[in-house]
Amino acid sequence: TYTYNVTSPINYEANTTNLDAITTALQSLSATSVASVDMSSSSLSNYGLLNPAYTLTYTADGKDTTLSFGNADANSHTVYMTVTGKSAIYQVDTSSAATFYNYDANSILSNAVLSDSLDTLKTLTVQTGSTSHTFSFSGSSNSLKVQTDGKTLNTDNFQNYYQSLLSLSTRGTASKPSNPSTAMTLTLTFRDSKTPQKTIIFYPYDNDKDYVEINGVGALYVYNSDLSPLITETDQVAADKKIS
Repeated sequence: TYTYNVTSPINYEANTTNLDAITTALQSLSATSVASVDMSSSSLSNYGLLNPAYTLTYTADGKDTTLSFGNADANSHTVYMTVTGKSAIYQVDTSSAATFYNYDANSILSNAVLSDSLDTLKTLTVQTGSTSHTFSFSGSSNSLKVQTDGKTLNTDNFQNYYQSLLSLSTRGTASKPSNPSTAMTLTLTFRDSKTPQKTIIFYPYDNDKDYVEINGVGALYVYNSDLSPLITETDQVAADKKIS
């Protein structure tokens, strides 16, 4: 199993499933036909390849290869493509190329906001507005102990709450709002002292979205309808009240 990270234009955890799909598709990607050997600007423009909508560059054996994708042909279920070093415009079956040729940032970046196991955490601080709760952890699995403000919480109840945090997924790309307020902030410290602190901030983006920033970097949003219940449940779980 491979792991991937996006390094440019931002540093961000990658969507492993979709990156695996790209590497798998590259191993079997082949053209169904040659559409043209005319590589003039006008010809490339006709096929949507003068300014391609999507390019993919991979490195193998020290050599860079760029695949450029242009217009799709709905009748033949193909997309037009060029390859560096090849003087031809190819048609590629979209059943093999479509796994990645029209990916956007939301497809490349991980849609998991939080993926850290409880067993790895030392503390979790959740701030909503002026209210802040810090949960500390010891033990693991069946012996996990959760405490806040000097009291021990019901472990099963907290695990249900944390599972809801793990289930929170991004839904699309967004830009950070100007002069944003903060809906919720998660600060995680880890039992392994070599693991750096992680800070996740949710900023209201519009009426139904919240922009997500992880350690100062962001590009995606979650639905407010997914985040709002967690804000309410934070106070409940801190008071050791059962959440649904």
